[in-house]
Amino acid sequence: TYGPGLVERVRALSPTGVDAVLDASGRGEIPDSIELAGGPERVLSLVAFDAADTGIQIHMTEPGAGGADALGHILALIDEGRLSVPIHRAYPLDEAATALEVSRSGHLGGKLVLLPA
Repeated sequence: TYGPGLVERVRALSPTGVDAVLDASGRGEIPDSIELAGGPERVLSLVAFDAADTGIQIHMTEPGAGGADALGHILALIDEGRLSVPIHRAYPLDEAATALEVSRSGHLGGKLVLLPA
């Protein structure tokens, strides 16, 4: 859960520390991410473009550019057990508006998934 106490909650779950942080929310947790990762060079954001001055890595790409390769790499990491992506809930595509409203609440325990029709 994002918000006050994030660093303490992560440390309670991973007392030996974390190797790196991937920010995909952009909700202002970059300072906490830097603290948890042990430095800005171990933080990668997909969305916090306004945090470039912190020294973190920011990933920007053109739509579709290398996406299939990146997805393949991510799936390999999941298959190897090196990456875990918790799922909050899956929605059929025709319920995308509902999923968006749930996402805006900002208090999810995982990712939302849209399933093809």
